[in-house]
Amino acid sequence: MTHPTRTQSSLRLGVNIDHVATVRNARGSAWPDPLRAALLAEAS
Repeated sequence: MTHPTRTQSSLRLGVNIDHVATVRNARGSAWPDPLRAALLAEAS
């Protein structure tokens, strides 16, 4: 299987905000904040 070559600038990270909330609930704390994660993902 071959993968297309990507430059560093074209590589993007997908963030699932629900997963951020799952981590927060598993920790039993207010961190990480899903809203803050969404805002950070949108800004980048």
